[in-house]
Amino acid sequence: MRVNGIKEALILLQGLSPSEQKKLIEKMKAMDPKIAEFLESHLVNIEDIKKLTPKMLQKFLQGLDYRNLGMALRGTSEELQGFIKSNTSLGIWSEVEDVLLGKPQPLSKVQEAQAILVNKLKDGIDQGQYVLSDDTDVYV
Repeated sequence: MRVNGIKEALILLQGLSPSEQKKLIEKMKAMDPKIAEFLESHLVNIEDIKKLTPKMLQKFLQGLDYRNLGMALRGTSEELQGFIKSNTSLGIWSEVEDVLLGKPQPLSKVQEAQAILVNKLKDGIDQGQYVLSDDTDVYV
């Protein structure tokens, strides 16, 4: 049986927390910069949500627990938070913001909430529901 090492490495990396992913990628860069760059470019993280179109974001948010979304957004960029805020109703954002700006929470709880969102994003990408793109891409 032949194993695709790159694919297996991606699966292993995706199972790590974002901070652990970054540490491992940095170590890999010293050994093999090309492979490290490839792996890094194929990892999905919570900040990738801002690469969804507004329509894809609406689909992504369907069925989410908005309190969990607020927990997951702790420690994320203002850009991501602004993107979600600008594409949700005031009522939904108010519920998200209650948790986002609420009392301090354990990092493990935030990472758990982020993992739920990242897994949902990965599943949607794998099923062809979402495409991550930067602002220069046009889809028809």
